[in-house]
Parts: sequence; C-alpha cells; structure tokens
Amino acid sequence: GFARRLAERPALRRIVRHVRVMRVPEGIRIDLIDDADFSMFALGTTVLVPEARELLGVIAAEISVDGGAEIGGRGQIILRGHTDALKWRSGAPVNNWSLSSGRAEATRQELLRRGLPEARFERIEGVAEREPLVPNDPADPRNRRISILLVG
Repeated sequence: GFARRLAERPALRRIVRHVRVMRVPEGIRIDLIDDADFSMFALGTTVLVPEARELLGVIAAEISVDGGAEIGGRGQIILRGHTDALKWRSGAPVNNWSLSSGRAEATRQELLRRGLPEARFERIEGVAEREPLVPNDPADPRNRRISILLVG
C-alpha cells in the first residue's frame, strides 16, 4: 500500500515513520509528524526541507483523482498546521499562530505544484499548539505536524 510505496524511495525511507494514515469520522487523515531527529520545515520557518517536498509529491500522487482510490480520490482537502508550545523570543516577527497557518499554506502550495487542483482545497487552518499530539508535554517536537484531511 501507501506506506510500502513510500518505503521504496531511498530518500524517504528515513521519514516513513513520520507518516500516519488513519480513518477519522470526517474521512481519512494523513499526519506528517516531526520528532527530535526530523522536521518537515527548517526551524522556525515555513520552508519545507527537500525530503518533505518529496514526501508531499508522493502524497499528491496518492490522493490525486487518478491514483488515489486507496486513500481518497476526489474529496475535498483540509490542511491543518500544528506547532509545539515552545515560546518565541519577545519581538520575534512570527508566533505559533502565524507559523502553523504559514506551514499549512506552504504544504498547500507544494501539493498544488505537485498537481493537485486548486478546487480540492476546502480550507487551511493554523491551530498553533492548541491541539497537541502529546498533551502532557506541550514542547515535545511530535506536536509539530501537518494534518491532511481527505473529507468524505
């Protein structure tokens, strides 16, 4: 399936474990989760690292109308950016709200570049650190993630 196709790409083998696909009430959610050893974005920025761009290319192919029967075909997409709760230095031009929404938008732009049609995107959301994956440790790097929700 999807995970096997990711693992077949040498450049992505290291980050397959950062991808979780699960059925949720609204549809199918693909979570791209950071940890202490890997981040989708350059630290404190909305700039995708090369591995993350390649990963999004594979995901775009999987969820395209033609190739995506397994994990969602024509449905709408909601992108949600999450950060950890680490504090920014005072006076910094960004904060976790702008960072999380900016990362969701950077993800949308990359998926567009990889061929997903503009009309598939229902909305993007930045939720800062308000929905932690690891609630008992708000600073845990795994709280930094992008969620791609395939509605339907």
